[in-house]
Amino acid sequence: MDQYYAEGPDSGLVVVQLRTATTVTSIQPVVEDGAPTWRVHFDPREEGLDLDGEQTEALAADLTLLSLLCQYLQGRTDSEP
Repeated sequence: MDQYYAEGPDSGLVVVQLRTATTVTSIQPVVEDGAPTWRVHFDPREEGLDLDGEQTEALAADLTLLSLLCQYLQGRTDSEP
C-alpha cells in the first residue's frame, strides 16, 4: 500500500485489508471532547459474508491484530506531550 501524509480529515488514516472479508476497514483518530480517540471503521457491505471455520478463525485473528494496532496507536497518541 502506498503511504503519504496529507493534512485534513484523513490525516492518520490507516486502511487495512482483511484476509477473508472484502469490507473496507480503516483506523483513524476521531476528536472527542478535544482529544483524539482512535476508532476502527467498517464500511457497509452490499451483501452477506459466509465463512467456514478456518476463514472465521482467520477473520478473528485479523480483528485481534486490528484491535491491538488501534490500542497501540491510542497509547502513542496518549503519550504525546
